[in-house]
Amino acid sequence: LDQGIQVFHRLDYNRHKNSYHDENLATNLSFYPTLLGDTSSIHQDARFRLLENQFGLKGIYKRNESAFNYRAYLRSRIYGQYTRYNTSGSNFNEYETRRTETFLGGWLGYYFPDSLSQLTAELEYQIGGGYRLEGQLNSKFLTAGYSSILANPTLLQERFQSHVFFWRNNFSLRGYNHAFGKLNLRYKKLLLQPGLDYYLLSNYVYFDTNAVVRQDQGSFSVLRAGLGYHFELGKFLASGQAYYTVQSRQDALRTPPFFMNARLQYELLYAKVLYIQVGVDLHYKSPYYADAYMPLTQQFYRQNEKQVEGYVLADLFANLRVNRTRLFVKLTHANQGVFQPGYFVAPNFLAMRRGFAFGVDWYLFD
Repeated sequence: LDQGIQVFHRLDYNRHKNSYHDENLATNLSFYPTLLGDTSSIHQDARFRLLENQFGLKGIYKRNESAFNYRAYLRSRIYGQYTRYNTSGSNFNEYETRRTETFLGGWLGYYFPDSLSQLTAELEYQIGGGYRLEGQLNSKFLTAGYSSILANPTLLQERFQSHVFFWRNNFSLRGYNHAFGKLNLRYKKLLLQPGLDYYLLSNYVYFDTNAVVRQDQGSFSVLRAGLGYHFELGKFLASGQAYYTVQSRQDALRTPPFFMNARLQYELLYAKVLYIQVGVDLHYKSPYYADAYMPLTQQFYRQNEKQVEGYVLADLFANLRVNRTRLFVKLTHANQGVFQPGYFVAPNFLAMRRGFAFGVDWYLFD
């Protein structure tokens, strides 16, 4: 329309279908906490559709060495889920849950003259209740931000009917607050990034030990301290992150207290044209009572019986590049059977066994 003023429009349509069938229900009865009908089989089909429409104004203003970027918009969402499930034999029930939401939003960014620092803020208000507020500062030495969200429960948390579960809820809006900060401390070839995250969760929605949805009518906090590192010495690289988490309530949200990722890598040049990176990726999380999985609802739920063991997972990899062609090969779970046969990622769900993966990225133009 004019200098720094543009009109934009975005239209999204999303559709997917989920199905769950259990033809051996009589044998698998102990897997389900309850059963509301015939014990011969389970047939559950759900179709989800979303239509999202967004339009508004946006633009960029430059002044000297700094710049402003903005967006102001109206966004509407129409979505719903149609579910069909069997009650007994060939008899089926159907139901549909629909929702319409409208949002007013704005986004503003400021880019400092050093071209390395920026400050962004976004506010989105849902007409009828709910909002999303986010702000973040990125600079050479510090990354910090804050976000606050008040949102509706999901359609599945609001209503679900099946051969096993039945609920219809009128839950309160869920609250989410997150404040974080991370320092970027560089000394020669070493970069250290100590950080702190604080979460405050209100009216938290979860699935109990019977895999039934519940809402907690209080608030609880989560504090996570972390350290990232990046070290280069010649052609050798070591990088990773480590986190330690404490919670005000252990029964509300299950997370491993300690979590770690690490990479060791070495670069070399073969025949003056083949660049090679070889290394190992390591992952570890401490033992904890991980949530169990209910495939009928496709949701994780609390459990207090089986502790997921701590386990070091190692993936060996090699990245190769010749001119503009890149190739990678990877041996996943390379350490399977070294200390123990394997491990569980969730109760009754084993991790993937040792495998081999490869890929090619080849640009067919100069």
